Amino acid sequence: MEIYKNNLFETKYPETYRADDVQCCFVFYQIRMAIRFFLDTTDRIFLLISPAGVAGVPENLFSSGTAGIDISPDRISMASFSPEGIHVALPFNGVHRPVYIPVSSVLAVYDRNDGRSVVIDHKIWSGETKSRPAVPQPRLQLVTPR
Repeated sequence: MEIYKNNLFETKYPETYRADDVQCCFVFYQIRMAIRFFLDTTDRIFLLISPAGVAGVPENLFSSGTAGIDISPDRISMASFSPEGIHVALPFNGVHRPVYIPVSSVLAVYDRNDGRSVVIDHKIWSGETKSRPAVPQPRLQLVTPR
């Protein structure tokens, strides 16, 4: 497994992907692109997450069903980003705690200062969009002269 590092995240890429991993990879790259964009333009980055599969975040933060997590470089002490999820150490009540956020729980990446955001639509990547009606197949019929 190769590891590439930048100034915020350590990104791990598996050697191969299975066909069912493709949806996860598209979402992973969309989230990573949004985080890098906000790193270039601002110093405050937030993730809007749902509680499904998240470990280490206090449950009282999910009072409205979602939580905004500050992953700005000055707030975190360690971060690792993979196609499966984000491992990060975040401070809660002054103590850094390890947090795991699966890619499927990330709903948006946003900048609270100016309101810019990138919304992650998991339905597009999972194939849950409306299916198109079936196109009738052409038929070939032999006609004989009378």
